[in-house]
Amino acid sequence: MSNTRKYFLLIFIIIWIIIINIFSSMDYFNTNKISKKITKEVVTTFYNPRDENELNHIVHDTNLYIRKFAHAFLFFILSLFVLCFFNSVNKALLFKQYISTLLICFSLACFDELHQYFVLGRSSSFVDTLIDLLGSIIGCLIVNLYFSHNSFKNI
Repeated sequence: MSNTRKYFLLIFIIIWIIIINIFSSMDYFNTNKISKKITKEVVTTFYNPRDENELNHIVHDTNLYIRKFAHAFLFFILSLFVLCFFNSVNKALLFKQYISTLLICFSLACFDELHQYFVLGRSSSFVDTLIDLLGSIIGCLIVNLYFSHNSFKNI
């Protein structure tokens, strides 16, 4: 793989970490407002509520799940970028690359939660760290499944 592609992957990793940090820097009011808007879109896409009251009730009941899914998704994407970067440095997809990816993602998840502890209106949660790690594990599993059937040459 060319050095240019390696640098692009490294830039994507840095940009994604910045995106995670931006979300972590937002207070609860703003992140909740964003997640409720997304939840409303998801609910209206997959379910046809009878009226605004039913929609608001469903949004209220499912918003926490959307927020937790967002945690997993952010670290799912991060794990894909990190694993592809490791593979661009060393073509053989080794067990060490998976472990290194998970350690990096877990460390960043811990740092993310520590950072949230100091953000007004936010709190730190080890459960969120585990959800982030779960997203990273799923990312690694998907890469493993995909590339066990295909070559890593296409990345």
